[in-house]
Amino acid sequence: MQPSTWVRERFGSAAAALGPAVIEGILVAHEDAVAAQGASGTKKKDPYGHTMKNRQYEAVVEAARDIPGVRALRPRGAFFELVTVPETGTVLYPWRYATDGSVPRETARMRTSGFRVDLLGSAAPLDHQLTIDEAGLDLEELEARLLEEQAVLEELKKSLRVVLVGYASTTSRLLDLGWGEAALADQHGTLDWRHWESLPFAAARVARRSLHVLSDLRTEPVGTGPRFDDAPLEELVLPPRNSQPPAAAAEGYGRNGQGITGTEDEPR
Repeated sequence: MQPSTWVRERFGSAAAALGPAVIEGILVAHEDAVAAQGASGTKKKDPYGHTMKNRQYEAVVEAARDIPGVRALRPRGAFFELVTVPETGTVLYPWRYATDGSVPRETARMRTSGFRVDLLGSAAPLDHQLTIDEAGLDLEELEARLLEEQAVLEELKKSLRVVLVGYASTTSRLLDLGWGEAALADQHGTLDWRHWESLPFAAARVARRSLHVLSDLRTEPVGTGPRFDDAPLEELVLPPRNSQPPAAAAEGYGRNGQGITGTEDEPR
């Protein structure tokens, strides 16, 4: 996927890799949410929505974490991390703008909160919280890590740009996916979209399904399945040896061609 001019301006050296990572993250989150809905046994859509709400952040961060120039930082007081690109001062924020296909992105309203108002006003407070990996560092290593993180935070605060990763989905389908820039137009959550680009998730979804099929096939390598003659010997049922002489046995065939006479328990 060749990045556009807007993508290169917003994400710098991470531009080429970040689009596919965002697609992968949202697809993974959606698959996990569908699985949660199916396992719940309820007709209510809460399991899908709750799982998607959490996994949209986690899966995008997981998919983008190893891209050079990308950092994952946790907003102050938030329960999730966001993908950031310090080079350009850009923050990615996933947002499910519709739960079906009846609401177009252009008219979708965002449920507002203090955090979202600050975020889309380019003033979201970002903070560092100690991770599990950092808990194992010695004091000097931890101080060096914190100083590095603080430099990243200060750079982001100078010119914070928010890119919304917008998508629409149901409990069974991903309907739309893209990213762009918008600002809150009023207190009702109306957005003023300044830029939007679709992300080609359909081809990626087909590729993921193909990988799932290959993975399923590889769980039992060729030649390792049960053989036709692998049944335990004690399960084999052999007909009793006929003690009659050949001539007498032959008399068992009647002219009507019905085969060997005997009880119904004997194999035919």
